[in-house]
Amino acid sequence: QNRADDQSAASKRAGERAATRAKAEAAGKNGDQAVADFNASKADEIRTKHGGNKQTDSNGQDSGGTHCCTAAQARGDMTITEVKKLRAWHREQDMFWQEGYDVWGKVIADNLVAKSKWQSDRVRDFYDHKIYGKRTVGSIYADVVIYPMSYIIGGYRVLKNTLKIKGKNYGS
Repeated sequence: QNRADDQSAASKRAGERAATRAKAEAAGKNGDQAVADFNASKADEIRTKHGGNKQTDSNGQDSGGTHCCTAAQARGDMTITEVKKLRAWHREQDMFWQEGYDVWGKVIADNLVAKSKWQSDRVRDFYDHKIYGKRTVGSIYADVVIYPMSYIIGGYRVLKNTLKIKGKNYGS
């Protein structure tokens, strides 16, 4: 049922975008810009409806940035329900992944996903793979971009914190 709800929301979003584009083009305006404006206005509406869109890391600390699913949501490419499902998946992963993605995910989101529809679509592929087991070339690409650096950074952060706990801070 959740998959059907996600598809229904995506279909509704696509229909609203098409109507916005058609209306703008009929008025002699730029359809791409109209869709971009529509996406921005919907993202603001979603953030407001759900009590803001504060970004936090796996420890609940304010991360001051955005992660991939939230950047895709801000573009209008994912619903809040989809973002919540991916966040729940994230919290089920090991500490190496969580610590690394809290750093690397912000880099990817701010420099790729927020700036490119194609990259935002790869977040959708990642979501479909992690939540529904649907493996595609796009999800493989997303894994290659996300996993290696997340685990390298996460391994460093976990090791640094582990060494700090044992007395001296050897991780500096």
